[in-house]
Amino acid sequence: MKRYCQTLELYDDPELIAGYVEEHKHVWNEIKEGIRSVGILDMQIYL
Repeated sequence: MKRYCQTLELYDDPELIAGYVEEHKHVWNEIKEGIRSVGILDMQIYL
């Protein structure tokens, strides 16, 4: 299994980071289906 990584720089602002985390808790099913359709089986976010 291959693993690909992407890094992003977030502002060191607890409120913005909390918003980022919250947005990623409620991903639309269409987005999930699109990701799976190209072979991505698992995604992880590290903060």
